[in-house]
Amino acid sequence: MEKAIVYGFDGVLINSNDKPIPIMVNIARKFYAAGYSNIIISSRPKQIYYNFVISFLNKYQIPYTKIILKDIRDKRESWKFKLDTIWGLASEYNVQLVYDHEPYVRRMVKEKLGINALPPEHLLI
Repeated sequence: MEKAIVYGFDGVLINSNDKPIPIMVNIARKFYAAGYSNIIISSRPKQIYYNFVISFLNKYQIPYTKIILKDIRDKRESWKFKLDTIWGLASEYNVQLVYDHEPYVRRMVKEKLGINALPPEHLLI
């Protein structure tokens, strides 16, 4: 199975001003160059934001293998969507690490899936 890193979009690759988070962009580039699949997930509705996400990733040269956004009809809370998505990815990929800004998502990924999950700010310590 291919090794993969999963990145939340908001608060991980993009900040609240729609600017890239440079340290995370560099990490995504390094993992991709090392042969990992970069998988971007977001609970933003895909029918509204898919083109924005693609444009952002391309504009800032953030390499990705797959982008998964939530369907607008999907009523699951953000954490549940992300946990279910990562669970599904674990059957296709050897998910090595998850970066997410939501503490509850990180905790559930570690507890329920046994995958290490980190906040992007851990790099600033």
